[in-house]
Amino acid sequence: MKKYRLVLSILLLFSITTGCSSAPSWLNETPPKDVLWGIGSSRQFSDSMSMTIAETRARKSIARQLDAMVQAVFAEYGLADTGAHIINMDISGVRPIQRWKAKDGKWWCLAEMKKSDARDRIAAIFEDQETASAGFNAQQALRMLDVLLAKNEKPLVVNR
Repeated sequence: MKKYRLVLSILLLFSITTGCSSAPSWLNETPPKDVLWGIGSSRQFSDSMSMTIAETRARKSIARQLDAMVQAVFAEYGLADTGAHIINMDISGVRPIQRWKAKDGKWWCLAEMKKSDARDRIAAIFEDQETASAGFNAQQALRMLDVLLAKNEKPLVVNR
């Protein structure tokens, strides 16, 4: 009887911990080395609206990562904050790769962007900056960006 209760307790505990997931499993994974991941979530009045907003937030997550990298490079040159270039631009090349719906109705979206595409988009910003600022060297800035892109970090979740 004790063995029966122990087995039942273990099964109950297992079902509770695995069956009540409120976030997708990929939330704690690290992206492959050649891509950036963005994660967004949303719970709205409709599934369609929730999915759309979650995807928008996943894109925003990638934009924020790119903005941080650009700002780090610009800070090395003592240049003013130019983050509007990244945050406000359409991040083409970002595509949703997974969606997940929690039991509470919250939708999660995982989006990715190839680092090579990100580098190409940022290269254009650096070239514009080189034209505008005599002390800025776009090639040196791209080398600094390559170092930042080589880091493989977990993405931040964007909920707003």
